[in-house]
Amino acid sequence: MELVVNSVESIKHSVPINKALKVIDISRSSFENYKTILVHKCEASYYKWCTRKIQNKLLTNEVRTIKNYMNHDTYRFWSKSSIYLKAIRDNNLYCGLSTFYKYCNILSFTGTNIMKKPNNYNPLKTTKTNEVWCADVTIFKTHDGVKHYIQILMDHFSKVVLGYLIEKYIEFFLYRLTKIFA
Repeated sequence: MELVVNSVESIKHSVPINKALKVIDISRSSFENYKTILVHKCEASYYKWCTRKIQNKLLTNEVRTIKNYMNHDTYRFWSKSSIYLKAIRDNNLYCGLSTFYKYCNILSFTGTNIMKKPNNYNPLKTTKTNEVWCADVTIFKTHDGVKHYIQILMDHFSKVVLGYLIEKYIEFFLYRLTKIFA
């Protein structure tokens, strides 16, 4: 790019610019774009795009922040939007979501980090009701700060809820239910 611009600029007094560009097979707009980039070099930008001349470009440290977050092992299987929001909450990044997506695409973060099932994956399969029961305990915290334990027992085959209990203290709900149904 620099060689083309310097060559054309050095011979522009003897050969018209359009003829010189035709020999090199470069359009006038490409030449002017190359010239603008060379004249307005900006070391603060990651891609050397001048942030004064070309608006809405991220600085080098902001692009490095995106690269660090996208390459971090902890966030490996997170979505791009979740990583973006994490960076915003950590006060490490100050840009819009669309700009974040744009730079992820420029940096070749395509979002193909999809977890595959392992070869030895063998899900539980049932053929009749009451063959296997599943239990779950969910902790729900109300506005007043009180924890409530929602305990559910359900049939794996039919997905019918066999029983539930909401208490302020964790109990042996499943033990009580199995005694009832046994």
